[in-house]
Amino acid sequence: MKCSALFPVLMAAGVLAGPVWALSPQALKAEQQRIAAETQAARASCQKLDGNAKTICLARAQGDERVGKAELRARHQPTAKHLYQAHLARAEADYAVARQRCAALADAPRKVCRQDAQAAYVTARENAKVARAVAAPGQTRLEKAANVAEVRQAAAARKNDANHQAAVRRCEVLAGDAKTACVSEAQRQFGKQ
Repeated sequence: MKCSALFPVLMAAGVLAGPVWALSPQALKAEQQRIAAETQAARASCQKLDGNAKTICLARAQGDERVGKAELRARHQPTAKHLYQAHLARAEADYAVARQRCAALADAPRKVCRQDAQAAYVTARENAKVARAVAAPGQTRLEKAANVAEVRQAAAARKNDANHQAAVRRCEVLAGDAKTACVSEAQRQFGKQ
């Protein structure tokens, strides 16, 4: 269940268009059955694997199911809230898979991997918040522009903090002057001096 690159654009159009884009009860039921069948097939293919590969596969299957359900809800009831939930479901699914991939690594690389996964998750979550602010109805153009600018600014700060923490974590595997230089560069790059 790969998410089309056009999905966010189509969802924004659906939010703006309102119930015209809503699915019929028959189409909704068919989509729910399709998602269930794809999830069952994905889980069955995971049973052939073992160890961490199986855990990663199961996390991907569970994540794809949640994303599929959230996207279906957003298509059936196109609101800014449901669009946000669909974006958030994708971010959480990707984060769960990334954390499982990190679990197979040794101590220091695992910590770096998890910090990078956290930074990617924060970035995706903040992007979803910005998309929700852009799609929010019921405001004048001036109010909406101010709200979107405020949300973008806060999102940029949180993304910058998460990426800074990931960069510093990558420096921890180094020693001596190399570590000091790496930390200094990370602080300079993310404006934390």
